[in-house]
Amino acid sequence: MTLRYLLCLLVILQSCAARLPTNCQPSSYKISLVVPETSLTSTGNTFTGDVDITFQLEQKTSSLQLHSSHDRLTIKTLQLKHIAPNNIIPQTYSVDETDVLTITTTQELEVGNYNLQISYDGRLSTTDMNGVYKSSYVDSTGTKKYLVATQFEATHARKGFPCFDEPSYKATFTVDITVPNGFLAMSNTEVISQNSPSLSTVRYQFQPTPVMSTYLVAFVVSDFTCTEVPGSSTKNHVCSRSETVNTRYWALEVTPKLLNSLNVYTGIPYTESISKLDQVALPDFRSGAMENWGLITYREAYMLYDSSEDTVGTKINAATTIAHELSHSWFGNLVTMAWWSETFLNEGFATYFQYHTTHESYPEWQLDKQFVVKTVHSALAEDDLPSALALQSDVETPAQIDTKFGNSYDKGGSVLRMVEHFMGSANFKRGIQQYLSTNKNKNTKPANLWTALSVAVDNTVSMLPATLPNVMQTWIEKAGFPLITVTKTNKNTLALKQERFLFSGSDTTTKWYVPVTYTTSVDTAKFEKTSPHLWIEPDKEATIQVPDGASWIILNNQQTGFYRVNYDDALWAEIEKALKTDSFGGIAELSRAQIVDDLFNLAKPKKVSYSKALNIINFISNDISYYTWYAARRGFSFLLDKIGFESDLGKAIKADVLKLMDKVYKSVPYTDLKPTDDLYTLKQTEVIGLACRLQHPECIEMSKSLFSKYKNGGTKPAKDLRNIVYCNALRHSKDSTDWDYLWNAYVKSKSLSEASNLLQVLGCSTDKNILNKYLQKTITDSEIRLQDRATVFSSVLNGNPSSLDVALTFLIEHQQEIETQYATMSALTKLMDSVASKITEEVHLNKLKNMVTNLGESHKEGGKIALEKAEANLKWKKQVEADLRSYYNVPSDDDNGAVTNSVSLFIVTFVSLTLLVQF
Repeated sequence: MTLRYLLCLLVILQSCAARLPTNCQPSSYKISLVVPETSLTSTGNTFTGDVDITFQLEQKTSSLQLHSSHDRLTIKTLQLKHIAPNNIIPQTYSVDETDVLTITTTQELEVGNYNLQISYDGRLSTTDMNGVYKSSYVDSTGTKKYLVATQFEATHARKGFPCFDEPSYKATFTVDITVPNGFLAMSNTEVISQNSPSLSTVRYQFQPTPVMSTYLVAFVVSDFTCTEVPGSSTKNHVCSRSETVNTRYWALEVTPKLLNSLNVYTGIPYTESISKLDQVALPDFRSGAMENWGLITYREAYMLYDSSEDTVGTKINAATTIAHELSHSWFGNLVTMAWWSETFLNEGFATYFQYHTTHESYPEWQLDKQFVVKTVHSALAEDDLPSALALQSDVETPAQIDTKFGNSYDKGGSVLRMVEHFMGSANFKRGIQQYLSTNKNKNTKPANLWTALSVAVDNTVSMLPATLPNVMQTWIEKAGFPLITVTKTNKNTLALKQERFLFSGSDTTTKWYVPVTYTTSVDTAKFEKTSPHLWIEPDKEATIQVPDGASWIILNNQQTGFYRVNYDDALWAEIEKALKTDSFGGIAELSRAQIVDDLFNLAKPKKVSYSKALNIINFISNDISYYTWYAARRGFSFLLDKIGFESDLGKAIKADVLKLMDKVYKSVPYTDLKPTDDLYTLKQTEVIGLACRLQHPECIEMSKSLFSKYKNGGTKPAKDLRNIVYCNALRHSKDSTDWDYLWNAYVKSKSLSEASNLLQVLGCSTDKNILNKYLQKTITDSEIRLQDRATVFSSVLNGNPSSLDVALTFLIEHQQEIETQYATMSALTKLMDSVASKITEEVHLNKLKNMVTNLGESHKEGGKIALEKAEANLKWKKQVEADLRSYYNVPSDDDNGAVTNSVSLFIVTFVSLTLLVQF
């Protein structure tokens, strides 16, 4: 037996040990916690707890296993009792480094009901925001206040109390918490009694919870105040620091609308399971929000909204985040995935409903269309690598589970949206209601969903080519997505071929059941039709018969299918011709956005040349659609990130894009604000932000002027353009006091939303000394909150092309500090990955190689993946650079290009002068 084989076997055994045996089924927990006064000051970080677990043993055994954190909890006493007869069972116990608590009995335990009582001491975390952790804020008087909160998803309930910490071990939880006088304790359910065990403490006792998983248990101990949601049939409160009371009103407005919409859609009232809903904004929070049943927790900037200071984007994000978390009350809480391998059953539905539900209440935001460019396009971009995970893929360890909180959101939501459209909305809704009503208080696998949807679907209407489980197996169990290639075989016949789309590499064996919709030039009204015209089956060819007189055809109406489309040269030529006519030949705006996104991505692996793709994409010079330009911004940003903003080729790309955006830029002038038109404002910030990034002269001068006025005692810039003003003023500043001014504004800010925005722009400086100082603050300065330290790193990395070297050097030199000071799981690995995505030069690749070589064992795999990503960037650049240089008429360094360089300089100068004349 080789050493390599033994090591592989050890890894497998350790992975298996991460799961508990299935011989125990808990039914109830009683949890009693005490948070001492010292732990709500600067000095203490402890709590004490008692947990009483009732469980059924379903198989004889002399060994019981559950979870208890080996470094957060210290067990003081443990007692195991057989309920009938009521006798104490002798035992020993131990906790290993994988947080498994093993209880060994001297005699074999019979099948039956048992009671386990454990007393323990707990440690509050102050360096990461999971388990039970301690946070703080400074109030309006300058006093530092402390609070205690929880974040138990996915595997952190074991850091709060010993438990069977897997989602399938559902039970009820009865909680009581003793806290110092003057503090409010909140948990999942209503308070049923409140008493004083001593003169200085108060004990809150809460109702039993519904049957639920351990990761949904939550509590908060704070001095927060709450506002009741008016007009709600549920006992519904929004809670936060008292200073933020005036920013609660947006959450108070949207919550009853969204909750009512979900009640109606699901057919199951929220109050059927739980009687109250509290939503709490926390100053420090690891995620954007967490769906704890009855006690949803948020970052402040994701729930609170100040209409006088915060952007339209903040307002919409708060509404959709609230919708996302509320939808979990059904998808995740009431019905829960059986294991983290199927996380998309929770997060995919929540992503789908955050758009669907909010769109019902606020149709003016066009969230049905925003879903395409913000969710579908993002999911496709993340799913085109050979290393992509299937929606349903095996995970065992906490580190592996963490990887499931990636494509489960955007891809999960996008695939469910596709199912809705090929089934029909009414069938889909009936199926969802069937799924929820059948599986209430249970755990499910994808098969349960497909069974429920199959009951509702009308096969004649939906034209399913196989059973729904067989159709969906290809989308859930296979990584990636299809590329459909359309080829004209004769006058009226088109052949459709599928293959897996990959940015690099090839895969000709993975196939899907693909729903196909299409529209031709002779019937543009069909862009609204999203039920399939036909299906491409895994082992069959498909054809389309187009009507006489049709000059072009476009597949995937409203991009409801989760795939990309390529066409042969003749078909692309007809599409290009239509796009460059008045009204784009009748091609709908979402299809135009799809074409732009598909072309940019087809060019990456050279499925089409960049010259061809960019020639077609040029139609956007006459397009002022928010959606088309959102897709274009993403595509051009990728190009410039990889080519280099300040390289000779990058400068030519910037000049060309500025020329293309002339019309859309004029449609949203810097000075033409429309505070009541949210969609206009979204487009304005998107377009002006891109123009400034490309160094549009008027845009830069306006930013510098507005910032100068503000710095010298004037009013703040318009709230929706504020980040653009600050960032571009810093990019073009030679005065270090400009940065200091905004840093001081951050320190003094009373709004965490404003503070978060300032942190994002402070990395826009081009002064490397300032950027180094800024990064140093993330490991030495308590004024940057735990939740925001990764934001600072991202701000520097993305602020300027020249910042990569600063960020990479900091990453290399401060690995240990990053691990301890950045409160995110696998912080070093995630930052390495983000840096690797920016690397396009050998000098930076070599630095990363040296870093990866010296990494500790726990980061080796992440380092390897980051290195592969960086190497792929350099390979891509070499493969496509000649094509791009040819298109933009920029010679390579090896060419004698003096004449061409002069022409390129003339083009840049001419474009700049032309733009200046407009203003």
